[in-house]
Amino acid sequence: MKYADLVDKIVVTDLEMAKKYPNKVKKLDLSGQHFAKIPDEVFFFRNLEVLRMDSVGLQEVNWIKGKLRKLVRLELNGNELTEFKIPKRQLSHLQELYLDDNQLTTFPQFDNPYMTLKVLSLRKNNISQIPLNYTELKNLRFLNLDSNPLDRAEDAFSLSLGFNE
Repeated sequence: MKYADLVDKIVVTDLEMAKKYPNKVKKLDLSGQHFAKIPDEVFFFRNLEVLRMDSVGLQEVNWIKGKLRKLVRLELNGNELTEFKIPKRQLSHLQELYLDDNQLTTFPQFDNPYMTLKVLSLRKNNISQIPLNYTELKNLRFLNLDSNPLDRAEDAFSLSLGFNE
């Protein structure tokens, strides 16, 4: 079996190899490498479902409009992000988002009302408040805010009670 036939079944860890088969890559793990932002090439993997960029030194997320339409899982743990926003009409199929161990001081902003986010993990950040509009994430079933200096931790607990309704 050729590599081109296998690439859609494996987790690709080499960006140069992924660029050779951009329509086949479904899972990309660039963890441990160095990137200040998401490489532009990543946005052109039209079938990408899982993107993992843990501990790469990421300082910003630079979305390209209309890309990553099939992404369901995004892991950006252990980076240097101070803010995170998903713009309108971006990542509508995203179900899992992991932003643990970053430098976030505010809750992520989600400007896409059609998101299907079910899991949101924000452990080990510097978030002190949960915004009221966070409840617009109608599909959210798991929220992890451990090790954040929340002003009103009881708000996180009371909001989590609504996940099973």
